[in-house]
Order: sequence, then C-alpha cells, then structure tokens
Amino acid sequence: MNETYISTQIAVYKNSKVLVEFRDKLKVSSVENYAHLHADGEETEDNWKRTSLIGILMKDYSAGTGDKAVTVTANISPDESDFILSRLTAGFPVFEFKQDKIFGVPNDKGYAQVTKFRLQRAASDASGKPRTCPWYIEIENGLGIPQKNSNGGTYMKPKSRLQFCFLFGIMNTVVLTI
Repeated sequence: MNETYISTQIAVYKNSKVLVEFRDKLKVSSVENYAHLHADGEETEDNWKRTSLIGILMKDYSAGTGDKAVTVTANISPDESDFILSRLTAGFPVFEFKQDKIFGVPNDKGYAQVTKFRLQRAASDASGKPRTCPWYIEIENGLGIPQKNSNGGTYMKPKSRLQFCFLFGIMNTVVLTI
C-alpha cells in the first residue's frame, strides 16, 4: 500500500522526560467569510463551530511510557500564535502568555472542561543571573462549573475547579522557523 501520510505535527520539543508538540488543527474559513484566512467560530450546517486552532500536547515520561505517561492538551488561536511569535522574534528577554478556558457541554454534575496554559520566557532569574533554561511551559486540564456573565460570556464559578492533570516543562531551546 502506497498511501501518502501528512503529519499534523508543526513543531516538537522532547527530551528524556517530556515532549511538547504543536499540532495543526487549522481550518480555512467558510465561503461566506472568504476574506478571512482562518475559521473563527463560524457555525456549520450541523450546528458545530468551525474554529482554526493550534493544538499543544505535553507528555510526561518521567514515570514511564504507555499508561504511566501523563498527557495534557491546550489550544491557541492563530491570532494568539501570531502574538507570541511577534514577541519572540522581537527578542523580548521577558515574556509571559497565559490563557484560562472553560468550554464544552457540562456533565450531569454541572462540570465542564477547563484548560489553563502558560508560556513564559525569562532570560535571567530574580537576582539577575542568566538562566541556562529560559523557557517555561505549563498546561493544566481539569473541570469547573461554568457561569454566564451579563454580556453573554462564560467564566468559571469561583472555587469550583477540579484539577486532574498538570504538567510543566523547562526548555533550553526554542527553534523558530519562519
């Protein structure tokens, strides 16, 4: 069988204990929004929202592989990715990007999915000493109770978050391909 395989992996960082993978979840906009490059929450015929994303997967192998490995995921939009890239290519010595999301249909106990994502670059520590590993990334997956605010947005009910998976990694190199 000679089938063509197209990888969805955009970039990957790995060492003996952790893997950080950026995945292609990009979607083109609909015909109705032809002037936009990426889909941005447009409803489809079957009432799903078509959204262009970049998936981030972290896997911790420190306890072993297979069932012993811990995996967490998060997503960022192309606009958020562009913002992060603009800071990195400008050479900011200190940079932090944080994102908290609550989404999905609540379960029978009223809990919906929660994702927290943080990317940080600090070239030196608090005392000014240069760091050998300037990059820090963390992803947390869990559950929380969604609440609606007055303008229709959703937020998480205070003290309702249940954390079920948390990973962080320190990276000493980030290679940008532009």
